Amino acid sequence: MKRLPVFDIVAEDWWEYTHDEQPYVAHVQVGRPRRSPDGDWFCPLRIEGAHEVWNPFSKQRRWKGFKPIAGQGPMDALMNALLFSFRVFAEHKPRSVAAPIRELEKAAKGRAVKSKSKSKRRGRARR
Repeated sequence: MKRLPVFDIVAEDWWEYTHDEQPYVAHVQVGRPRRSPDGDWFCPLRIEGAHEVWNPFSKQRRWKGFKPIAGQGPMDALMNALLFSFRVFAEHKPRSVAAPIRELEKAAKGRAVKSKSKSKRRGRARR
């Protein structure tokens, strides 16, 4: 199956859970439902960071990128993708850690911007 280009993420979250007493954080993304060239509806779903034991599609290959989750229509495809992602992690009792991760990403971007502005100022002073 070819990789799906996804430009419109409808929902995104980071779920923290425990498996065999090891903590993990999985990044879950759901794309906007769309139609395939055959006319069938699907919703792109991506789950990254899950533990090595977990792979619903193949025991030989890791799940990488977005996978199409089929449905009868756009709403059904979206609901199937959300239900699939929830059921995969239900036994692990995940909890969302999106807010702290977003804050860390913002802080990292802020540090990068500050370091760029400092280097520009230093360069101007030397001229």
